[in-house]
Amino acid sequence: MAAQKNAMFDSQGFVKACLDNPLYKNLTVAERSAIATVPAQLEFFNKRLLAHYQIKENMMKLWDIPATVSQEVHAALYAIIGEDASLLSKPAELVDVLFDLARKSSELKKSFFLPNGIIKYYGNLARAKTLPNIPTATAYYEMAKEYFDVCYMLNNLIYIELNGSRAVARHATEALNAYASHRYKLDPVVVNRRLQEALNLSINEVLREQGVKTIEEAQEKIARGK
Repeated sequence: MAAQKNAMFDSQGFVKACLDNPLYKNLTVAERSAIATVPAQLEFFNKRLLAHYQIKENMMKLWDIPATVSQEVHAALYAIIGEDASLLSKPAELVDVLFDLARKSSELKKSFFLPNGIIKYYGNLARAKTLPNIPTATAYYEMAKEYFDVCYMLNNLIYIELNGSRAVARHATEALNAYASHRYKLDPVVVNRRLQEALNLSINEVLREQGVKTIEEAQEKIARGK
């Protein structure tokens, strides 16, 4: 029994498997001691750590991330989970976070993106499976800025296609269909511009539906609760 406890917990009673969680790592020595000396607090804190750990493990399974990845990937997963994992239910914001995290890391790109540049969060969608892969392995692993921008547009258009009204989603669907059928056989800068045009049309349609002319007006309207 004692051997099993020693294998699972560190000398203060924290779960060993979770010690790379920022919730633990960001605590000062004094804060760790304060938690460890109160059994109820320690139990509650360990439950939080284990909950986050389980979410991370589930993400790795769903996103087909191997257990052999570096600590950089584990840290990024915990950054996505944050305090309450709420980001995982906000795909529009998740797209931005994943692109920011992966912008300078080939390992994070491989961990979070499919070979066609779509985030693995969308991996089970039929739409994600219709889009062609990035032209070369080099472009995928290094994800040159031009291709990175194209992939960012594609992920945003998928979100709009999924969540917009029929009028809003129409522009996204047309652009994604064109891309999927290889009608955009152009350099990535031109492709990005065409995808951006479709995104702008969708945004304008949203503004029209909300009865405003600018994104700023829409934000003010939301802030006023109207």
